[in-house]
Order: sequence, then C-alpha cells, then structure tokens
Amino acid sequence: MSRLLRWAFDGAAAISALLLVGSCVLWSRSYWRYDLWLDKQRAVQTSISSIRGGVHIVRTNWAVPFPPSDQGSHWYTMPTFPFDTLDSQYGSRTRDWRLAGFAWIEGDAREGAFYPGEPRVPYRAVVVPWWFIVVFFAAFPLARLASRLRRGRMNADGRCPSCGYDLRATPDRCPECGAVPTARPLKPKVTGKWIRR
Repeated sequence: MSRLLRWAFDGAAAISALLLVGSCVLWSRSYWRYDLWLDKQRAVQTSISSIRGGVHIVRTNWAVPFPPSDQGSHWYTMPTFPFDTLDSQYGSRTRDWRLAGFAWIEGDAREGAFYPGEPRVPYRAVVVPWWFIVVFFAAFPLARLASRLRRGRMNADGRCPSCGYDLRATPDRCPECGAVPTARPLKPKVTGKWIRR
C-alpha cells in the first residue's frame, strides 16, 4: 500500500474516531436533554431530534403553508422526562414498525377530534438508535488498528507487510509482490542444544 494511501486511510480513521467520541457524548446526553432542530419551508416541516437513545428524523406535510415569519430553521433544547417515550412522541399511526431501537412510523399529526372535511397532516418518522451510529463510527478505526497490529506482527516475524511472504532469505525486497519492508526482518532463531560427545 502506498504511503499516500495509508495516510488517507489513517486520516479517515482519525475523523471517524472523533465522530465516534461525539456520538458517545450525544448518546449519553439524549437521556437528560432533548435536542431538536426544526425547519419549516412552505408547508413542509422537517425535524431532527435526539432523545432517549435515538435520533428521530420526521417530515410532516401541512395542508396550509406556514406564514413567512414562521418559516426557517430553529434549534431547541429542553429537559428529557421519563414519559418521553416513542409512543408518546407520535399521534395517530397507520404504520408502526420497530426492531432493536430502529423504527419506521407513519400517521396523521392531527391531535384531538378529527372534524369532517379537515385536511390530513401526514407525517413519516425514521428512528435510528445511537448504539448503531456508535458501532458504525467505531468500525473503521478498529479495522485500521487491527491492520496496523497485523502489519507490525508480520514485520517482527520477518514477513512482507503486503502479502505475508517470508522475507528472511530476501530482506531487502519481497520477491512475491515487490514491496520494500520498512524494517529489516529478524534473523531466524536457532533452537536446540549442543550435544557433547
């Protein structure tokens, strides 16, 4: 692997590790703070929120456009309460699919009595658990760490870091793939005892 490509992979692993730390912080914060980003454009309302171990992405289509003064993006944060469950977050539901913290919910955002002729306010919600986001960001740094440990072990054993070929006879260059090892391999250990006759 070329040095530039290795640096690119190491940089991506470092960014992923930073996102991993941030995800862990937001995951724990979601149990005591309800963070909400809300965007209103014309008659469409989109929100992304973090609450009680999950990230909720909701899109609601209103029948009447929002007034110009009410349009735009806003950020809110408030305390989280024990009754802030998935069931209490959403109103009338026509679809409610859940598995291991993931959820897909569709329904009508109108609350209370539905009057004849009242237009529907359909919404769709996707819930992604924070544990999945943490595992996603942890995968790449762990893979890079395992690769570095394997390469270091191969160098210590006198093997090519690229293909694993035994370099003890040809330590300067791998005859299999042409790679130049960064460190000279160790000489083979002599085992056994001398027998005096």
